[in-house]
Formats: sequence, structure tokens, C-alpha cells
Amino acid sequence: MQPVLDQFTTEDRNQSVRQGCVPLSCEEALRVMKDAFLSGAEREISIGDGVEIVVLRKGHRPRVEKLKLPQH
Repeated sequence: MQPVLDQFTTEDRNQSVRQGCVPLSCEEALRVMKDAFLSGAEREISIGDGVEIVVLRKGHRPRVEKLKLPQH
């Protein structure tokens, strides 16, 4: 999952990979993150109870989003 999420956060953006990508709003990026963790949890039996995602935006206070993961 890390390589997928790195595409949204890395400063060293490979233009050939990024070409054709559309910028995401904060809420769209958060939805992608949650979907990625939920997809990963479906395939991993040793996953924990949940994930805390910290949203950092310039000029705003940090926001913590809690996501409950499905139990196997």
C-alpha cells in the first residue's frame, strides 16, 4: 500500500508516472486513503482495529480522522 500512497505525498514526483493525474481536494485524498486502508484490511488477517489518519493542511489545525477496520 505504501507505494500507492507515496504517489500522493512524495516530493520527488516522476513526471512520467504523474502525467495525466488530476489534483485531488483534501476530501478526495482522504477518501482515497480510507479506501486504500479498507482494501488492504480485506486481504490481511492480522490487521488491527482501526487507523488514525492525521490531516495536515497549511494554515489549519491538524485533524484526526478515525477509520474502523473490518474484523476477520
